[in-house]
Amino acid sequence: MWSPKRQYIQWLNNLAQVWYLFSVWCLLLFLVQASGCAPEDATPQVLAPPSQEQFLQRQPTDIQLRKLAKRIPGEWKDVASSLGIEPHERKAFFLNNRFDVVGQATEMLEKWKEKLGSEATNQKICDALKEWQLIVVREYYLNEFGKDV
Repeated sequence: MWSPKRQYIQWLNNLAQVWYLFSVWCLLLFLVQASGCAPEDATPQVLAPPSQEQFLQRQPTDIQLRKLAKRIPGEWKDVASSLGIEPHERKAFFLNNRFDVVGQATEMLEKWKEKLGSEATNQKICDALKEWQLIVVREYYLNEFGKDV
């Protein structure tokens, strides 16, 4: 049954809940400001895409190498020689992946990266592609992975 007293009690309960939430919000705001993480102090940092020079100096990722391997299945031995892969190593890649030319190229690129470590750069890959006049593949590599350069 409805009564003014019951409605008044309900209104007080709602007011108490609102007051509680407001006080919690104020406390959190105070803690954020005290910690130095206040929104007005925060400046948004937008990461710019890498420049072409930065991209070329970086080490290629495994994903980049696998995608590149799909683009050079017939020419992987030529690219390997430009990257300094020895003939006996190229033969091993062939034997390890006898019926998978993309697998041969992938293994060659992965072993090259492992062998050179931090000196294995996108620049060296692009130079090797250019040496063998694989300009279309080189442009694909730059456009696919060096986006917005």
